[in-house]
Amino acid sequence: MRLSPMTISHFGPMKVELRDDPAALQNASTDFGRIVRRTPRMVAHPRTADEVTQILAFANRTGHPVSVQGMAHTQGGQSLTDGILISTRRLDRIGPVERGTVRVQAGVLWRDLVRHVQPHGFLPRVLTSHHEVSVGGTLSVAGVGVSSFRYGSQADNVEALDVVTADGRQVRCSPTERPELFDGVRCGLGQLAVITAAQVRLRAAPPQVRVFHLLYDHLDPLQHDWRLLLSENHAASIGCVCVPHVRTRAGSRRVRWFYLLAVTVEGDAAPPDRAALRCRRIRHVGVSSPLAHIASMVGTLHPVDTAAPVHPWVCGLLPWRAGFDYVARILDRLPFDGLLAQARVVLGAFCGSVLQAPMFVHPGQPLMLGVGIFPWIRRSPLTLALALARMREASQLLTDSGGKRYPSGWFEYNYAQWRTHYGALWPRLLEWKADLDPGGILNPGFIQYQEPAKS
Repeated sequence: MRLSPMTISHFGPMKVELRDDPAALQNASTDFGRIVRRTPRMVAHPRTADEVTQILAFANRTGHPVSVQGMAHTQGGQSLTDGILISTRRLDRIGPVERGTVRVQAGVLWRDLVRHVQPHGFLPRVLTSHHEVSVGGTLSVAGVGVSSFRYGSQADNVEALDVVTADGRQVRCSPTERPELFDGVRCGLGQLAVITAAQVRLRAAPPQVRVFHLLYDHLDPLQHDWRLLLSENHAASIGCVCVPHVRTRAGSRRVRWFYLLAVTVEGDAAPPDRAALRCRRIRHVGVSSPLAHIASMVGTLHPVDTAAPVHPWVCGLLPWRAGFDYVARILDRLPFDGLLAQARVVLGAFCGSVLQAPMFVHPGQPLMLGVGIFPWIRRSPLTLALALARMREASQLLTDSGGKRYPSGWFEYNYAQWRTHYGALWPRLLEWKADLDPGGILNPGFIQYQEPAKS
């Protein structure tokens, strides 16, 4: 379908803020990955669900594609479009805490939600490693963190969603009200509807937390101790970072990897049993407030800048034992110079029983290992080409090892790969897409729904 040129005047008397100046379009043309570039024709900044409805009704009538973007923290162009880009940053209102939940608009940052609910004695059940990301954005991919082994994803911890469908209808959905829409939109990558608000489930904030750092020099004792800590059920959060130790001798460089496991216990919960652990060293970091501990874990996001490093991040979930084999192979195969030297490799545990959102694709095992490879690559053609080739290998090895990619990262999937990724869920996704977005206006071009015609 060939679309006619579009200007702000086509929208008629709308109150929504619309931008089509070069600076606005340039800023919205790439995401945190800085690899994919798509320039929108217009950027809309709605403040209400009614304004989102007007935009989608117009797009549905005219056939203009639409994408929704929060803080653009994706790395593969998931939130980019050459049509109308809806920025949720003006949808930033937070309601009162009621019965352990809070209603927030989709553009609210998790950082601001923490600041709002903590004085009332609450915290979100799950926080990602970056808090300057939006509620609607993380619910569209899942949203996982160091407490996900206990509480699941952020998408598992919403009681209801307010969405606008592709044809411009405002709908409230929950496990009991339009459950098929609720299941399809959570982790739905913005493909089935636009999230405008969510009822987020909270938990009581502990009076204090204690953090223990466990140091390992081999993966086998790490695997043993991690399972033991999960079975003891004392830890509130567990996360691991792979730490390189570099030695240069006689002109050659050798890299030895260590693994630092951070275990958090809250209140009067029992600390790790030192006698049962196989780590090299255990260090009690100390007692801190929940907010101080949260602040210590937060990464910082920088504004999108075309001159800044690119981020072809690859992350996913694997069966538990296969995950540790994957870590050993990837740390051995990826070159330290120029890639892992400017990267973080992090690990996390996931329990299949608490991951309930159907569109969150994972191996479906009782216990799984999450692996994230987060490089920062210099923007030069040769360096980037070599890095992308290595990250393609890391992605292929992850899926060959029985893993599933996490959908916020850098993707280059074709039709066959998407179909394999979703597996048994693929026919259901096609039905949802045909029913909820028959015109295909919501974020086209990322997921390949049709097999290319053979020449």
